[in-house]
Amino acid sequence: KTPVLERSKQWYQRRVRGIIRGKYSAMLAAVILLSTLALVAGEGVGHNKVLNFPAGDNTANFLKFNPDTDETSALTVCAWLRKTTSDNTRYWFSYAISGQDNEIIVGENDPGSVAFYIQNSNYIITPAGLWPVNIWTHICASWDATTKAVIMINGEVKASQDGFKAGAAIRAGGSLVIGQEQDNVGGGFDATQCYQGDVYNVNIWQYALSEEEMSFLFTSGRCGYGETEDDPKVPYSVFFGQEPQGDAKFVDGSCMDLEDPSVGKVLRFPPQSEISTSNYVQLTADFGADSLDSLSICFWYFKVFSDTGRYFFSYAVTGQNNAIIVGEQTGKLGFWINNIKCSSDARLEQQTWYHICTTWGSDSGMAIYVDGEKVGEAA
Repeated sequence: KTPVLERSKQWYQRRVRGIIRGKYSAMLAAVILLSTLALVAGEGVGHNKVLNFPAGDNTANFLKFNPDTDETSALTVCAWLRKTTSDNTRYWFSYAISGQDNEIIVGENDPGSVAFYIQNSNYIITPAGLWPVNIWTHICASWDATTKAVIMINGEVKASQDGFKAGAAIRAGGSLVIGQEQDNVGGGFDATQCYQGDVYNVNIWQYALSEEEMSFLFTSGRCGYGETEDDPKVPYSVFFGQEPQGDAKFVDGSCMDLEDPSVGKVLRFPPQSEISTSNYVQLTADFGADSLDSLSICFWYFKVFSDTGRYFFSYAVTGQNNAIIVGEQTGKLGFWINNIKCSSDARLEQQTWYHICTTWGSDSGMAIYVDGEKVGEAA
């Protein structure tokens, strides 16, 4: 195992010991904990690596490469940005092709606005003041030559135009620059137009994401792993594989604490179309005691399935395979101790984060909490 993964496992075992406490007579310290929802996962390529552009007007700081894209009449660009300036004509995304240096541009035209250009003279723009300074902001720009162009900021539509560049096509084989605006292919930068600040998790799709998909990417969070119907044509891992120029560089972000690798990590299980009995995390739980008489289990939970019976936490001992279970039955959240059920009326919606806690005491009984509110209890 790598040191990071080993520290992740050690952290999880410590967290299990910290969450499940007391003396529960049916549970031995050396039994197996089988959980289909946990808190740590392996590190993805580019995860927590932020592309930083230092303050100061310049033409030296940028990231440039020729993306592997096809000619397309639809696309979407999304990213998390934290700018340190607020003025006119600052552009962070520039795609140029022979004969058209402004094939695609995304940036700021008026202070706090977001402008989206397709082939130079045609653009849509949001009202000013919607893109704040020094605050992480999620920005998406999408276009389909058969329908419209849309700009979304933090999951909300802020500009839209039907028939925008109808019938047009973005050509392949161009130069993509992050941090500067190209006035010729691969160069011609203007220091007054350079981007200053941070860029994270840039992705390019060669189709127009739906407004729901773009909103979902925002609500999944800067440190989350929101997905779309189809994978991006140019994912962030490709950007991370390039060499920044000048003083631009990739730096560690705040999505992960190197001393505690669990911070900012989500354990993701494949979608419903790819369900399998091979997807799980299993470990031996060391409670630091031979038995328990009380316990609490808390976690954040985000589901993408629609059926009514799924279980995401399972603890088994010899002679009792349902010592502890947390999951959904008939569409409602439930909690079981030794096959005794604590029911609730809570129905968990898809694509929504919930904070769930279940508690049990030999004297106090069982309870279920969702987002801090008690939704079920049993003796």
